[in-house]
Amino acid sequence: MRLVKAALNDMLYQVRYGLYFLRLIVSIFYTTVLRLIPTDIRRGIAAVIILTDPAALGFIFIGAILLLEQGEGLHSYLSVLPLRTDEYVCTKALSLSMISVLSGLVVAAAGLRGGVNYLLLLMALMVGSTVFTFA
Repeated sequence: MRLVKAALNDMLYQVRYGLYFLRLIVSIFYTTVLRLIPTDIRRGIAAVIILTDPAALGFIFIGAILLLEQGEGLHSYLSVLPLRTDEYVCTKALSLSMISVLSGLVVAAAGLRGGVNYLLLLMALMVGSTVFTFA
């Protein structure tokens, strides 16, 4: 329960600094690009966009979050947090994975309009974004 609350607080922190808004803009861009592509090659390009996007933005977002936290001096208080270091890192990975999963599902639904195995896509996005956030 403690990790869930920490992840929700981390998501609120990300909303406050506009990461979800930025992700919305990127998702709208990807959806627009997918709709402009001919339907015969759309699925292949959609797979590349949706599955590689968490890697790129995972790197960028984790770097941005670390710099924001460092600028606010939050890292000096990590030793007095109720979370252990591994819990803190897992919370970051979980919250950033949620952004990628939501974005990927939205892009797939709006850009492909059906014929998508959403459960498999959800699992692939969760695993991929978590791995690239930890990298």
